[in-house]
Amino acid sequence: MNPRRAYLDTVNATFQQAGFGPASYQYVTGHTQAWFQWTPGQQTVNATAWPNGLFVTWHHTQGWHYSNHTDTDVRHPLPFTLAADPMDVADGVRRLLLGLTRDLPASTDDWTGAAALTSAQVARS
Repeated sequence: MNPRRAYLDTVNATFQQAGFGPASYQYVTGHTQAWFQWTPGQQTVNATAWPNGLFVTWHHTQGWHYSNHTDTDVRHPLPFTLAADPMDVADGVRRLLLGLTRDLPASTDDWTGAAALTSAQVARS
């Protein structure tokens, strides 16, 4: 399996285990990026903070970002490493879903498969 796809599948599974699901999840092969989306009405979404939903993205060179679902051109970087540990990503997303956008916890730990992800990145450069 593609290491990037394996990473994103692991992150998605971690979100589901944490009770954030189901998030709408899409992996785009040509761009090596993914979108995770939570829409208004899902019980995990703070409707006051995210009246139009929450959109979290990952890109293989730009890392993690979030935005209001209706304004995806304005993306805010998340304080995670490129291959952040999925538990760290889930903790940050949990806080975002609650509407807490300040002082998000930084991730310094990488996913256990990060070496394969980095190797795939270097091989394609």
